[in-house]
Amino acid sequence: MSAFRPEPDEPLYPISVVARMLRLHEQTLRMYERLGFLTPARVSGKNRLYSQNDVQTIEAIVYLVRERRLNLAGVRMVLEMVNDPEGQVERIRIELHQTYRPNNETTGGDHEEQT
Repeated sequence: MSAFRPEPDEPLYPISVVARMLRLHEQTLRMYERLGFLTPARVSGKNRLYSQNDVQTIEAIVYLVRERRLNLAGVRMVLEMVNDPEGQVERIRIELHQTYRPNNETTGGDHEEQT
């Protein structure tokens, strides 16, 4: 007889179990869901079930907040870069260009970088 090996995205763990596993408050997990960091499955339209992938995402969030001292906006940026590196790098490039372009236009040219 072989051991049960669920798929990584199979919803298995209720919120109380995940909270206990990761030493988090259930409200913290609900907040991460509200912020769009993860979307646990719903059973009977009400009860959340988390997959192993969800648990790993939460572990990454906790690491970034506690160990790397990122705020949740920083966590969002890191998770977006991990999930779509090419798209996020392009988005950051465009934002930087839009942010610094008006300065160049109003001063009449590019600023040389001083070392």
